[in-house]
Amino acid sequence: MVVDGIGATDGIGPQGITVRRTFMLLRTLGRMQVSIGVTQLALEAGLAKTTAHRLLQHLAAEGIVVHQGRKWVLGTGLRDLDRRLPDLGTIAYTALP
Repeated sequence: MVVDGIGATDGIGPQGITVRRTFMLLRTLGRMQVSIGVTQLALEAGLAKTTAHRLLQHLAAEGIVVHQGRKWVLGTGLRDLDRRLPDLGTIAYTALP
């Protein structure tokens, strides 16, 4: 059985499937050059619209994605997870060649 393009019998369990779906969504959103609506995002990620919407709501609560009107973009929350990434708002980053 396949649910949202993910084999339900691959042995990872429901939590693993949720994590996999979340990363499918984030990768798809990361490839977009502009904000995107949930319907198109779900289609591009191969997920059910309700699944995509639920995951986006959870990710927005953590600052990982941002809801702009009826569309979604990546937020700054991912940068907070990796302190090796430069803070784009600092003077030092702005002064880089």
